Amino acid sequence: MKSKWVTVAWWEYITKVRTKTFLLSLIVTPVFLFGLTFVPSILATRPDSEAHVVGVIDQTGEIAGHLDTLLRSRQKLPDGQPAFLVRPIQATSDTAADLRAALDLLVKEKIVGYLIIPASIMKDGKAEYRSQNVGNLKVLSALEGGLKDVVVRQRMRRAGVDPGLVEKLDRSIDLTALKVSKTGEAEEGDFMQLFLTSLAFIIAMFFLIITTGQMLLRSTIEEKSNRIIEVLVSSSPSLDLMAGKIIGLSMLGITQVAAWAILGLVVALSASVVTVTLGQLALFLLYFILGYLFISALFVAVGSVLTTEQEAQQWTGYLSMIFTLPLIFIITGVENPNSPILRILEFVPFFTPMIMAQKIPLTPIPAWEIGATVLVLVASVILSMWAAGKIFRVGILITGKRPSFDEVVRWFRSA
Repeated sequence: MKSKWVTVAWWEYITKVRTKTFLLSLIVTPVFLFGLTFVPSILATRPDSEAHVVGVIDQTGEIAGHLDTLLRSRQKLPDGQPAFLVRPIQATSDTAADLRAALDLLVKEKIVGYLIIPASIMKDGKAEYRSQNVGNLKVLSALEGGLKDVVVRQRMRRAGVDPGLVEKLDRSIDLTALKVSKTGEAEEGDFMQLFLTSLAFIIAMFFLIITTGQMLLRSTIEEKSNRIIEVLVSSSPSLDLMAGKIIGLSMLGITQVAAWAILGLVVALSASVVTVTLGQLALFLLYFILGYLFISALFVAVGSVLTTEQEAQQWTGYLSMIFTLPLIFIITGVENPNSPILRILEFVPFFTPMIMAQKIPLTPIPAWEIGATVLVLVASVILSMWAAGKIFRVGILITGKRPSFDEVVRWFRSA
């Protein structure tokens, strides 16, 4: 005979997986994540359609021409024309008049800004750029880099050093980073791709905490407020009901992750970019499933105590913040995945899934560490299920006033 929890789990899963909201989330969420991650960089790196004309007040009389030549040769538009042009503004003894002339060109939109090169730049290296938009980092970077190179070359000429010889000697170095295992095997990988892989896991889990966690809370509260829960308990033991809810919505979360993983794999293979091995993917899924079961038990326990939708929304926010605290240590994890603070936090079940997901692509993890953290999560799942069962058994039938902490403690003792 089929167990009651199986029936409850299947009902929870099939009723929600058929909803338009769930089907829409399968598409909207990855599109949103892709847009959030890649669209800003795509927009920032897209080529310009027209040249940036920069006015230059050169009080030295020897830099503007060299700067124009350098900028013309460095960056090009898609049609091959220079991306930056220098428009010299006559430098006179009347600095105020020079600035008024530059401002007039700026207001008439004939230049995007103007560069003031003082006569003292060879000594102190200071210059000034004025524009109505000083947030264009592309322009600022090009001007700063070009001005630096021109000034350095002029200093070399004054010192009797051949700039061409220095340029040959000062060639850039291409440093390739390889990840090495304890057996000495080295593999090449793009660090940003590896980092974004772990970050994608963390963000996906965060979205699932918010969506399915809120489903657990709202489902429990709705059934309590409508007195449906009394009918359900009369036909199914409370523990079977709780287990069915957790497993059913966990299956819903796993369905989402599987769909996103398949979509990500298709995109990665089509772009010839594979950032994780099958072993790493298996670890991702293991930590995800255990972590999700632990989180689900906590949400069900909290939901059985709460009485209103407003309380559910507040507690969803509180629990979500707790589970995303590892994001604070994301920079530390990138610089030193084996730092002492991360070694401690990875054994705290609230943080274990996300911290281990961050470490998996970045550094080899000893087998004992994987085993120990998995054991911690398994024990936490069992303990949280046991605790949630005791709270759920009594809490689901309580309506009206929300029970106090002392009352919940008494439930543990009496259940």
